[in-house]
Amino acid sequence: MDEDKSAYEKFLVDNHVVFPTYDDISKKTATDYGTSMFPETYFIDRNGRLARQSCRASGIGSRREIMQSIDILLKQN
Repeated sequence: MDEDKSAYEKFLVDNHVVFPTYDDISKKTATDYGTSMFPETYFIDRNGRLARQSCRASGIGSRREIMQSIDILLKQN
C-alpha cells in the first residue's frame, strides 16, 4: 500500500529481504485476496496457488511461523 517506491526499496534493503517481493501499485492484490489488515504476507505455492495468508496485525504470522511456512512450502513437490 506504500505509494513511495523509495520507501519500499529502502525497507527491503534495511531488512535484508532476499526473497522475491511484489509492490502492488494498483492495489488489485489486496482486493483479489480480501486483505483487511496490513501488513499481510501471501505464500504462493509452486503451482501459483495461495498456500497461506499471514497478517501480523491480527497476531498471526510471527517470524517463527513464517519461517516454518516457508520451509513446508519449499519441501513440497
